[in-house]
Amino acid sequence: MPTVADRVVMTAAKLVLEPVFEAQFTEASYGFRPKRSAIDACEAVRVAANQRREWVFEADIRDCFGTIDHDALTAQVARHVVDRPMLKLIRTWLQMGVLEGGVTSPTGAGTPQGSPATPPTQWATSPSK
Repeated sequence: MPTVADRVVMTAAKLVLEPVFEAQFTEASYGFRPKRSAIDACEAVRVAANQRREWVFEADIRDCFGTIDHDALTAQVARHVVDRPMLKLIRTWLQMGVLEGGVTSPTGAGTPQGSPATPPTQWATSPSK
């Protein structure tokens, strides 16, 4: 479980990483992005449907946070971030474990939910230009 100091560092990292990843996204990408919501994504689908687009999109992201492979995610982040200490910090956050009943269990996959570090780790899995 992150301490207050950990959360401050995570938030600072998010502020640094957010513009790096934002520049990579397509306009059609809505997940985990500032000033974009699920409602915005639904509206974009409605607009496209009203324009009689000839395609269908169906998605079901099952357990998005809990199943992301740490190695694959770190490799994606490293494509855009070359700072080794930052990459090491991100890997540490991914592997910090889960505290349940006073016992910390290691995390072999997935990203921490509710953490300031969660959006940057999800950005690396989003569609880019």
